[in-house]
Amino acid sequence: MKTLIIILLTAFSLTAAAQKGDPDFLKFGKVSDIDFQHTDLDDMGYDAVILQNEKSMYFDRYNEDLRLYNVHHIRLKVLKDGFYDDELFTIPYSGRYEYERVIGIKCWIFSDKNSKPHKVKYKNFKHINRDSLESRVELHLPALRAGDVLDLEYTLLTYDFVLPPIWRTNCKYPCRASRLTTNFPNFMEYKYDPKGAYADDIVHTAGTGFISINYSLPHGRPVMFKFQANLDTFKIRHTLPVEMYESQHVSPLYGTSSVRMRAAKFTQNIGYNGGYLTVWQYLTHLLYVYADPDNRELSRQEARHQFYPAGYVIVSSNNWPRLHKRQRKSSEFWKPLLKAVTMPDELRDIMDPDEPLDTIAATRRIYDYVRNTMAWDSTYNNHISRSVEKILKSRRGNLAEINMALVSLLRHAGIPAYTAMASTKDFGEVDTAYANTVQFNAVLACVPYEQHLILMDATASGLPLGRIPRDRYDRVMWALSPETWYFVETDFDADGKCDPKKMLDGF
Repeated sequence: MKTLIIILLTAFSLTAAAQKGDPDFLKFGKVSDIDFQHTDLDDMGYDAVILQNEKSMYFDRYNEDLRLYNVHHIRLKVLKDGFYDDELFTIPYSGRYEYERVIGIKCWIFSDKNSKPHKVKYKNFKHINRDSLESRVELHLPALRAGDVLDLEYTLLTYDFVLPPIWRTNCKYPCRASRLTTNFPNFMEYKYDPKGAYADDIVHTAGTGFISINYSLPHGRPVMFKFQANLDTFKIRHTLPVEMYESQHVSPLYGTSSVRMRAAKFTQNIGYNGGYLTVWQYLTHLLYVYADPDNRELSRQEARHQFYPAGYVIVSSNNWPRLHKRQRKSSEFWKPLLKAVTMPDELRDIMDPDEPLDTIAATRRIYDYVRNTMAWDSTYNNHISRSVEKILKSRRGNLAEINMALVSLLRHAGIPAYTAMASTKDFGEVDTAYANTVQFNAVLACVPYEQHLILMDATASGLPLGRIPRDRYDRVMWALSPETWYFVETDFDADGKCDPKKMLDGF
């Protein structure tokens, strides 16, 4: 395999440029007079003040593996003699299969600006349960005194390109300034989702740069290439803890404001096909390989412990085609929908060959019939356990039974209806990087029409065709028919009209 070494020199130069002239952020080990000065934050009754909370994120190689680098830099001022905080001075990570790894830990303690700092030795960084889902590094520090400034920096390496670690803008102590800097290739798109009490105060600055890559050609001659990169910076000043989080038994270290990164697009797996790959193709292939869950050795337990599940990713696990095949042959999913069904008397004119209705008119007639004649028992399900004939005869059922009966009638009328597996908002968000049906608790009907998709939920009384309850379902659904499948993302306009958009083909 050709050797590909990613050297993100520009990441460091751009980050350094962002730091230049910014008094709120100094490099590790560079303290200033302002770090020791008394401010109003010191008088709020807390044992410490966070002076700067910074994270830089980029991609690079580690031991021939492509990893996402998360460089954390935390500087705090101690306000109480003997200060120590187990949460703040513990670095949690998932060390199983080296899914995550902590490197480059360094910590200095400054008594004042002009004195030589005390360097905390490596032997004081204790690794606990290295090969565990709940690995951690504990920092055993010397006794701290009021007025000391502690500078801590470490790097977290992870395979999780799909769901990067969340950036926390604040912590359990007042924080003077927080900043996140990401430098990602422009063919890897992320959506940034600010949340919490301070979300409106986060300043987002976007720019572009270049990533330098050294690549060895087959005859051994090294060549440097440059790829355009997106440089995003998020900054916020003066955040305070929110005490209600303590009363709700949520760790105050997490704070209430943050920026979450959702993977929006990864380049598809282009494959080798026995031909010569360009540098761009080789790099994107590596990114796909390491982003695909099948290559991340992500166990079921690890997936369940993800703190914030991804809304969607344009990366398909090989398990989805297999899962689609099982659903197609399932006696509780597609097999009963393919059997012949007796068309109710009220709908038989739809089948009149002399006066056929167009797709929209026929769909509306069948949708209105099911919605007005079937009684929903207020329960959800992701499959049916009885035949469509029995469901229609009883005129009552759970959400899956009613909507799958709707699909059956539509297909019997010649309309190529799909099923759309969904999750209610109180049930949880859909993670397309983890192929299973357990994360779905509902089934809707779906009809493709002129480059659009019409989603239907016949249990939603009072809503016309093309609208579903906007506050009921997660925005990501899995649409599948016997022939194909794809993910859709639902969006709503100002009037509540649903506009589902196709996200990823299943071919």
